Order: sequence, then C-alpha cells, then structure tokens
Amino acid sequence: MRRPKRLLIIVLAGALLVVLAMVFLKRPSVKYQGKSLGYWFRESCETGQFGSRFNIERSRQCEEAFKAMGTNAVPYLVEQAFDLRPDSAAWLNVCRFLSGLPPSWRLPRPVPSATRVEEASKLLEYIKPPAAQLLPLMEKHLKATNLYEHRQTLFILGTAGDGAEQAVPNLIAALKEDSWTRQIAIQSLGWIGHGAQAAAPRLIEIIHEPPGSNYLGLNAAIALGRIGGTGANPAIPEMKKIFEREKNWNLRGCVGVALMQIDPTQTEVLDFLIEGLTNHQPASDRWMAASYLADIGPAAKAATPVLLRTMSDTNLFLGVKSAEALKSMGINTDAGNTNKTN
Repeated sequence: MRRPKRLLIIVLAGALLVVLAMVFLKRPSVKYQGKSLGYWFRESCETGQFGSRFNIERSRQCEEAFKAMGTNAVPYLVEQAFDLRPDSAAWLNVCRFLSGLPPSWRLPRPVPSATRVEEASKLLEYIKPPAAQLLPLMEKHLKATNLYEHRQTLFILGTAGDGAEQAVPNLIAALKEDSWTRQIAIQSLGWIGHGAQAAAPRLIEIIHEPPGSNYLGLNAAIALGRIGGTGANPAIPEMKKIFEREKNWNLRGCVGVALMQIDPTQTEVLDFLIEGLTNHQPASDRWMAASYLADIGPAAKAATPVLLRTMSDTNLFLGVKSAEALKSMGINTDAGNTNKTN
C-alpha cells in the first residue's frame, strides 16, 4: 500500500505546484517564438546566474527573447522585480527538492522569490525601458519607506533608457544616505551615463571625500567616466591620484578607463593597459586589459599593434577581447584586414 500512497502524494503535489506556478507567474499574452513571456522568464530564472540549471547559452537566448519583446515585457518585469515577499523555509525546501529531480520527470520547478527579483531586475537592464514607461510603473515605489524596496527602486531607475535624466533627481537625493544605498545610486547614475550630468558636482564631492572603509570615490570616478561631459573635468586631478595609489590591478584599470573617457590625453593609462596585455599575471586575466581598451574606444588606438599580436594568442578569450577592442576603435579585423572601417 505504501507505493500507491506515495505516488498519489507526488501527483497531488505536482498538481498543486502547477496551480501555484500559474498564480505566481501570471502568464501574459506577450510571446516570442510562440512561447509566452512567462515561459521565457522561468527559463531565464532557471538557466541564469542564480538558476538551478545554469546554462550560459540558454541564458543568452532568454536575453535575446526579452530584447525582442521589449517594452511589452516591462510591466511584468517591474511587477516581478518588486515581489519582495520572502519565501518560507518550507517553500524553499520544496523548490530545492523539485529542482533536484531529473528533468525527464517534467514536474514543475518553482522559482524562489529572490531569484525572480534578481532576474527581473537584470532583464530590465537589457531592455532599457523609456523613462516615460518605467517611472509611472514605479510611482508607488519611489515613495517607499522600506529600505529593501527603496534600494531596489534606485537600482531599477538605472535601467531607464530614453529620458533617463528624469530619474536623476531621485538618485542624487540618495547620495546623502547610507553607504550601501549611495553605492547603488552611484551605479545607477553610471548606467544612465550622459543623461546624468546633473549629478556630476555631487559625484565630484564624493571623490574628494577622505579615504576610509566607506570610501566610494572609486565608484564615483567610474560613474563620472560613463557620464562624461565638461562637468566631469574638475574631477581629473583627484582621479589621477586614485589611479596612482590603487594597488588592485583590476580596479586601477577601471579608474583608468574613466580617466580616458573624460580626458583622452591621459597616456599613462594607455601605457598601463598596453603593458597589462603582455605582462599582467596571471596571464589568464590579460583579456581584461583588452576589455578596458574596448571601453576606451578610438582614444586607445596607440594599443593597436599589441592588440593585433594578442589576437593570435593561445588564450582564446584574450584574442576575442582584443578583436572587440580593435572593433571599438574602428579597425576592421575580418579576414586579416586591419584597415579602418568606413
């Protein structure tokens, strides 16, 4: 009698989970390649960075699906991104149990709340919804007193595309809050980029704050590099000091990129990155130097000869990133052609 009873329990549990999945993931009518938005979201949650069956190729396919669905997917993603209710320990155990079962059983695999929140936020970054659509959807969250919801709001404001400057006042206001909240606001201002120029004076103040355990000058410098414009120029002397004193090679590269984005004449940055292409240890990390040069773009053309050599390096990832850097500089490397593109 035990086996039929156990089978019945499994069948009933499966039916219950199907109903719960339909409630939690509300299947919208938006589709891509014949699959619903809800389907693609579940796939992204399961195969993404925090998923139970991580698969980078499948995750990229999900990203493309959401880019194709575009603004039609935004209301759903905002709703998921703010479903901040924590799961019970019992429900998390159910999620873990079902995720561990063989895929061939085709039982529902519910997604934990934290994973849905993270994945929805990330997908909004890929879509870059216009502020005219995003801000009305977030109106009630802009007034949030709950710290978790407030920080999530600041994070998502940074995903705005056209008209993103409308979100900047909220982010500037957050630069007066606690360290972690300020860090999120700085990151979002950097994502907004050129449209966040109104924040330049406040970011420069942060760069000049005395170094300490909560120093965010490096974060502010990186954001200023992405924002650009003449308003960032007063930060150059202090950013050079940060670049010179930074001991972490990767962080020094990030500040160097920001310096070059504001002032392309900072040739010591190029010297540092070119040297890193060939001598940085471990050698497996040299691709990061090429990636930084790609972020700089045409102003880094002095690195062209070294990038061309590293394209044939045994480190394939370095070769790929070197090709991307050359492309960002307007140099065509297809079929061995290294002439400038038209």
